[in-house]
Amino acid sequence: MDAARLAYLSRYIFILIIGFVTFHLARFALKQVRARIKLRSAAMPGFFLFLFPTPSPAHGLASWSQLNLMPKDWPTQGQLRSQAGKTAIALPLYSTTVIGRSAACDLVFSIPHMERRAVIVYRFDGNWYVRPTGHTNVTLNGDSLTGPHILVSRDKIGFNGLELTFVDEREETIRAGFTYDESLADRQSGNFQALQKVATTAEEMTGLADILGDKGPWLPWLGMNFFILLSYMVMYMLFPTNDLSIVKAVAAYEIIIAVLLNGYFLLLPLTSANFDRCSFLTMAQLILLGNVVQFRLALINRSQIVAAKLAGDHRVFAELIDYVVKEYRTQVTALILGLVLLPIIYILVSHTRILESVMPFCLAITPLLYLATLILGRDTGGHGAGLWLSLGGVSLQLSEFAKITYLIVLAGFFKIRPRLRQQLFFAAWAGLNFFLIMMLPDLGSVMMLLPTTLVVYIIMTSEYWRAGVLLLGGSAMSVIAYRLFPYVRKRLYGWQSLWTEINPGNEQIVFGLQAVARGGLWGRGIGNGSPAGIPEASGDMVFSVLCEEWGLLVGLFVVILFLIIWLRSILVAADSEDGFTGSMVLGIATLLFFEAMIVIGGSTGLIPLTGATLPFIAKGGSSVLAKLIMSAIFLGLAGRRNRYNGA
Repeated sequence: MDAARLAYLSRYIFILIIGFVTFHLARFALKQVRARIKLRSAAMPGFFLFLFPTPSPAHGLASWSQLNLMPKDWPTQGQLRSQAGKTAIALPLYSTTVIGRSAACDLVFSIPHMERRAVIVYRFDGNWYVRPTGHTNVTLNGDSLTGPHILVSRDKIGFNGLELTFVDEREETIRAGFTYDESLADRQSGNFQALQKVATTAEEMTGLADILGDKGPWLPWLGMNFFILLSYMVMYMLFPTNDLSIVKAVAAYEIIIAVLLNGYFLLLPLTSANFDRCSFLTMAQLILLGNVVQFRLALINRSQIVAAKLAGDHRVFAELIDYVVKEYRTQVTALILGLVLLPIIYILVSHTRILESVMPFCLAITPLLYLATLILGRDTGGHGAGLWLSLGGVSLQLSEFAKITYLIVLAGFFKIRPRLRQQLFFAAWAGLNFFLIMMLPDLGSVMMLLPTTLVVYIIMTSEYWRAGVLLLGGSAMSVIAYRLFPYVRKRLYGWQSLWTEINPGNEQIVFGLQAVARGGLWGRGIGNGSPAGIPEASGDMVFSVLCEEWGLLVGLFVVILFLIIWLRSILVAADSEDGFTGSMVLGIATLLFFEAMIVIGGSTGLIPLTGATLPFIAKGGSSVLAKLIMSAIFLGLAGRRNRYNGA
C-alpha cells in the first residue's frame, strides 16, 4: 500500500482518535468547572463581617427595618446573633467581597450617600485585606484608610455611619484556648456538609488516587499516545528517502517529543499535587497535531522529490531533501527547546512569586521590545511587516515574547480592582504599546491584545460602563488606523471584494476556502492535499490546509480544544487565592483563544486576514517557543492552587 492510500484510509482513524481525546477532555473540563464554580461561589467558611445596629441619625434610621440590606445568599449565609442584648448580623465573606449600593455588589446597602462600590474585602496570599474603592471615607479601627490594609480578627471597618467587625473563627477559637475544627456557622446553617461534599468532589477529580478511575484524564492520555503511534507511522511512509541517517535524525526528534510529553504528564504531578493534567493534555494534543502538519508542509514539494528520485537525479534529490530537513528542523528545534524549558518555568511559577516580582521590569521592557522591532526589524518573508530580528543567524520575532510581558503587566494591574488613576495609567501604557504595534505593522497582535485586555478588565473589576467606554475607544482607534495605515485599508478592501474579484488582497482567502471545500467533512488524507497552491500555507493559512487534509471535523475539534483551555482558565481563576493568578491565566487563555479564532475567521473569510498564526500549529519558531512559555506559565499558575492560602 502506497503512502497516499494509507493516508487516505487513516484519516478516519485520526478523526476518531482526535474526537475521542477532545470529547473526554471537554467532558472532564466541564465537570470540574461546574464543581469548582459551585464551591467558589459559596461563602468562605470561618470568616464573617459582623454588623451591629448603630444606625446613624444622619441617615434617619431608627431600626433595622429601615436598612435595606441585601447580601448574597441572604438569609442562608447570614445568621442573627445576640451579643450583650444587641442583635447582630453575621454577613458572609467571599474570596473577593465588594460592598456598596450597586446590585452587582456582594453585600448591598441601600442607604443615603452610599457609593455604588464603597469598600472591598479580599483574600490574597493567605491574608485578608480591606481597602476603599471610591471616595468614601473608610476607617479601620478609627483610623482613616487610604489603601489596602491587612485585617485581623476583631478589626472594625467603618464607613457611611456603619461599622463592620471582621471575625476569623480560627483566631477566635485559638484565643479561647480551643482547637479549631471547622466552621461552626456553616455547620449551624446546614451548609457545611454540602460545602464539604462539593470540595471533596472537586479535589477528587485531580487526585492521584484516580489513576485507574474515570475521573482523571487517563483515557485521553491513551488516545494521545495512539495518535502519536499512528501519526509517526504515516510520517515515515510519507518521507521520500530511505537514507538511514536522515530517517534516524527525524525519528530522534519525534521520539524526544513523545518522551518529553509523556514524561511531563506522569512526573510533573510529583512536584505539585495541583498539576493540571487536563490543560497539559489539551496543549499536548495541539502540539502533536501541529508537529505532524508542519512535517507534512515541509514536504510541500514531495512530488518533485519523488520525481527526482525516480529519474535518478541525485543532485536535485539531495538538494530537495536538505531543504525539507532544514525547514522541519527549524520548527522542531524551537518545539523541543520550548518543551525543555516547560518544567523549569512550571516549577518556578508554581513554587515562587517570580511573575509578580518581574512585573515592573515587564512594564518597562514591553514597549522597548516593540520599539526595537520597529527600528531593527526586517521583513524576511515579503509580507510588509518588519517583525523579525536577526541575531547570530537566528531570526527572532520579539513581538511574540512582548505578548507575554504585556500579559504580566495586565495581571499585575488588575489583580485587584485598581483606582481610577491606576486604570488611566494602564490605559496610557497600553495605548502606547498598541500604537507601536500598529506602526510595525502588526494588526493581528492588536486584535488579540485589545479583546484580551477587555475580558480581563471586565471579569476582574466588574466595571461594565468603563469597559463600554474602552470598547468605544477601541472602535475609534480602528477608524483612525484605517485612515492612517494603508495596509489596513488594503486588508479591508481585499476582504470586502472577496466575492466579486480575486486580487492580491484576498487571494489567500479564496484559495484557502477552495481547499476547505476540497477537504469536506472527512478530509483527503495527510499529504493528499494541495497546499502548494495556497499562499502562506504553513503560516497564516494553516487552518485551511488542516481542513483540506484532516477534514472539517478535525477543524472543529481544534476549536473545541482551544475552548477547553479557556474553560480551564475559568477553573483556575475561580480556585485561585489571589487576583494575579486569576488575571494571568485568564489573560493567557483568552489570548490563545482569540488568536485561534482570528486566524480561523481570517482563513474562512469571516473577518479580514490579520497575519496572526494558529497557536501550536502554524509555522514559526518564535511563535511556538512563546506559546510553550505561555503554556508553562499557565500550568505553573494552575499548580499554585492552595499553595499560598495560608494553610
